[in-house]
Amino acid sequence: LSGPIPSEITMLPLRYLYLYNNKLSGPIPSEITMLHELKFLSLSENNLSGPIPSEIGMLSQLEELQLSTNHLNGTIPSEVGLLSHLKELQLSTNHLNGTIPSEVGLLSHLKELQLSTN
Repeated sequence: LSGPIPSEITMLPLRYLYLYNNKLSGPIPSEITMLHELKFLSLSENNLSGPIPSEIGMLSQLEELQLSTNHLNGTIPSEVGLLSHLKELQLSTNHLNGTIPSEVGLLSHLKELQLSTN
């Protein structure tokens, strides 16, 4: 699969969205945060670019966020600290910079944190 992630995907009642290992490109659409029931989001191993949308914190049911091996840049948004159910955060092999937000320390269920190769 290639091209951008269609914003229309947010109209589906998804709990699991696995789009890893494709050739998806462009930014992560901020509309993806309208998937309020989403538990697993895997967009790893694509050609996604731009920042991680700060609206990501609106995915309050999210347990796994996998964004590794893309071309994401900018900082890790502090809003990840709002993901109170998060168990796994994979952001490795991107072009992220800045500091690790202190809000990551609020993720009491977090079992796996991957930030290597940024």
